[in-house]
Amino acid sequence: MYSENARKIVPIDSPQFGRVMAVCIGAMMVGSIRTTVAEGDTVKRGEEFGYFAFGGSTIVCLFERNAVEWDEDLLINGRACLETLVRVGMGIGRKRGSQAPLVRDGQAGCPCAPASSA
Repeated sequence: MYSENARKIVPIDSPQFGRVMAVCIGAMMVGSIRTTVAEGDTVKRGEEFGYFAFGGSTIVCLFERNAVEWDEDLLINGRACLETLVRVGMGIGRKRGSQAPLVRDGQAGCPCAPASSA
């Protein structure tokens, strides 16, 4: 399914997580994927860095090996091949070795919108 959809890869250099690759996937009926930032621009949590032109979509974030310690519900559901609903601002884990969640009271950075992008 994903191989036939519009895709754009956005590399993000995060001071917390290293290189994060945001893979934007435009699903059925998506005409295109538009990024609204240029290489080297700084993007803060919640700021737009692009959009899907018409239709369904998803973003897959890829992290460097061992950069993230995932929340237990994601691990359990993943092992069982179950989908887990994640909404904007919800926690999904934490930086490995840190007790601070990726999202705390809506203030910490979402891994797909860290402090800077490349």
